[in-house]
This record gives sequence, C-alpha cells and structure tokens, in this order.
Amino acid sequence: MRLLELKELLEAVDPKLGRAFNHLEDLVFFYGSQGTIEALEHLKDMNTEQGSSSVRMKWDGNPQIYWGRENGVFIPPHGHAQWGKGVLPQSGEDVAKYIMSTGRAVTPEEVVSRQQFADKFASLAPLFEPGTPEQLDGSDTFYVYADALFLEQPELVDGVYSFHPNPKSNTTYHVRADSELGRRIAQAEVMVVGHAYFTSHGQPDSAQIPINDFTMFNSNPKLIVQSAILCCYSSHGYLIC
Repeated sequence: MRLLELKELLEAVDPKLGRAFNHLEDLVFFYGSQGTIEALEHLKDMNTEQGSSSVRMKWDGNPQIYWGRENGVFIPPHGHAQWGKGVLPQSGEDVAKYIMSTGRAVTPEEVVSRQQFADKFASLAPLFEPGTPEQLDGSDTFYVYADALFLEQPELVDGVYSFHPNPKSNTTYHVRADSELGRRIAQAEVMVVGHAYFTSHGQPDSAQIPINDFTMFNSNPKLIVQSAILCCYSSHGYLIC
C-alpha cells in the first residue's frame, strides 16, 4: 500500500519541482513523510554486506562539460550555457568565442579571468578527441556529459594530490600519489567524472542515459575520464548522492 500511495503522490507533484535528477533529501522536501520513508529505505539498502545494486556515490565537480560526435565528426568540449542554448561548436576557438560573448565580466580583472577560462576550454579539444570513440552504443552521434575535477594538474604535497573542483561546495578530494589513480594523475593534465550521454545536442537533463564504465574514453593518458563510483538512480529517477 505504501508504494502505491507514493506512486500516486509522485504523479500528483508539480513536474517543475527540482531537476531531472534530484538528491536523496529532495524526497523529503517534495513528498514529506512518505518521501522520508523512501529515503530511509535507500539508506538501509546501502548498509548491507553486498552493498547496493541501485546506489552509487558521484564525484562533485565543476564546471559541466559536454562533448561527443555529430555524424562521426568530433564536437569539442563546451559548457552548460552553450549546451542549453543549442549552440553547436565546431572548434575550441568557437567555444572560447561563445564564452567571451556571454557572462557578466565587467571589471578588467573579471575580463581577464573570463578570458583565461575561455582559453582553458579552447585547449581541451586536443585532449578529448583522441579518446572519444567513433561510436557509442552503435551510433556515430552522441554527446557525453561530465563534471570537471581539475583542469590543471593539482599540486603534489607530502605524497598526496588534493583538489577542490566545486567552489560552491567544501568538498576536497585527496588522492595518494602511490595509488593507482594517483599514478594516473601524475601523467594527466585534466580529470573529469563522466555521468551519462545524450543522443542529440542540447537535450534536457531528463534525456540523459547513464554510463557506468568510461574505460573506453581513457586512451589518452593526459586525460582521465573517471566513472561515477558507487552512484545510482532510484526507482523514481532520483540521483542518490
């Protein structure tokens, strides 16, 4: 009865609430006591010897990056604003020009900072293209969605790489240099965490198709495309983080 009642409640909720994939606590905010029960069930599911087949933890990165192929032609990495507007870039220079034509940089310092950001995005194409497969799930048109973890190799201090990718979060990652990932970071210039792919450019978040293994994107040692470890989607389309 509880699941049936929750299903009816979910169908009655304003579809504009939240995002396409919301966090665990959103079940509580949106659906009250019934959402709380489902959230607790997910937490209970995680606390087992076998772990959960439906829950994974995602890395918290920034900014969002989209790239892929359009009829086999490589489309360079670009940001969420350009993706959301459906502006398809053909080169890194296109991406930089778009970034400089948008935003709110006013002071000379802000303009310089934005130009540096634009130049960094423009420089990503040669790193991403070699490792981007010709096809994904049998199609030569696809777009990958990821979050940046670092766009410059982090400093090595006392045998540990530390990076803080999201300025809106206090999350900082520490990776031992002698670990498998640490040895990869020693060769890398950029690291992103992959989440999903889209079948056409500019699609809404709700159209994304999760990818669990990004190994195929890691043929270039200068770029790490990390899989979202132990992260998952609940039965109601909610991202558990």
